[in-house]
Amino acid sequence: MERCIPGTTLESFIPLQDQKATEICIQLMKKIYRPFAAAEFTEHLSDWLKILYQEHALPKALLKKAQKLADTLLNDSDENVVLHGDLHHGNILKCHDGYTIIDPKGIIGNRCYDMACFIRNPLKTVLDNPYLIPIRIQQFSHAFDIDILHLKQWCFVHGMISACWKVENNQDPKDVLLFCDLIDSMMRG
Repeated sequence: MERCIPGTTLESFIPLQDQKATEICIQLMKKIYRPFAAAEFTEHLSDWLKILYQEHALPKALLKKAQKLADTLLNDSDENVVLHGDLHHGNILKCHDGYTIIDPKGIIGNRCYDMACFIRNPLKTVLDNPYLIPIRIQQFSHAFDIDILHLKQWCFVHGMISACWKVENNQDPKDVLLFCDLIDSMMRG
């Protein structure tokens, strides 16, 4: 076990130093992705995506779009790396003279899922400063040589998964749906 001092999260960087926070995340992501042994992990990202096919009190058009995109994204990708699963600013801490990632979920899947999680968070800050979204997408796209539309699609799917989880937990999905609407307009524009 390690104690992180000062233990400050990347949330302290945003919105004013958001590009620096994203760059720190990118550098950490490049270190954590690794091949996996099949016996190490039992859960795949496709298991998490199944929630999109359940009945939820969410706009049907958005769910259908998320289902279609999820199918396409999973079928078009043979990339399977060990993901964090909940990679956001609050799970990256200043630790001694560097940064460390905490609280991994440890699933297998496409690394764009982790990027989408980071891009969407913290949600209130992103919704208050929507200009952050295309900047973050551009940073990840450039750093990992990923098509911008592809990354937007993952952001949309990730947002809809989050909306489903909110409904299942009796929480209001309104803010997540606003994010999905923003991403949807970016995909069309």
